[in-house]
Amino acid sequence: MRSFDTLEPRAEKAVTPSELQAWGNRMLSLYPTGATPSLAELDTNFPAKLRDIAPELGPHIVVYAPQTDVLANVIIYWGSGFLGHKGFEIGPTNFTGMRGHRAWTNGVYFWQDGQH
Repeated sequence: MRSFDTLEPRAEKAVTPSELQAWGNRMLSLYPTGATPSLAELDTNFPAKLRDIAPELGPHIVVYAPQTDVLANVIIYWGSGFLGHKGFEIGPTNFTGMRGHRAWTNGVYFWQDGQH
């Protein structure tokens, strides 16, 4: 799937790190105890330009509540069991990411796992 293979460069053209950070912070305030809201549930409270990055594979959203060893964070991801998964981890500027992949800015990280 070409849209999945080029997800990160397409996302870079669609949204800035600061836009992702602002959206992630809004999500953390809306869901302070964690959640897995659907894209339909979020309606316009989702970066519109990311909706069409790879629509056949997501996006999916998970909001993680703060834990003793990890700051609260939001994950947006696309993918499948066959293709693997790619997405963003978003948290406050002092969030270092759990998956250890490429930083877009402090608190915003792109990651991928699986087949790709």
